Amino acid sequence: MNRLIVIAFAAALLCTGCSSLIVARQFNEEQLHPGHEPIAHVSGQIWGVYLFNWIPLGGGDPDKIGDWRLFKDTVEVENAVDMLTRETRAMGAEVVTDLYTAYDSQWLAYTLVMWRRDIDFSANASK
Repeated sequence: MNRLIVIAFAAALLCTGCSSLIVARQFNEEQLHPGHEPIAHVSGQIWGVYLFNWIPLGGGDPDKIGDWRLFKDTVEVENAVDMLTRETRAMGAEVVTDLYTAYDSQWLAYTLVMWRRDIDFSANASK
């Protein structure tokens, strides 16, 4: 039984978290915000693994998309909004509309003591 717990813990640690961003730029001449030209629809996610749903083991790095950080609580709405607005500003956006965030926490039953938290977010960028 102890060996099974160690294996489950190691497997969860290998998947400690990630941050990702997806950009869509095709709007078929539709306007997202009156008086502004649409640049992109941006969506993304930050997720991480927590011991007892409280102690961060690892999470997605909001400063370096696609990377992760150990023992840092990065799965926060503030980090998600910062990540999204940094990206839209780099695209030349002046207006961000329809900003949406969703937070979720799931018990990883196979580990007995770990949870996965994630934040999904999206918005439209226009200039």
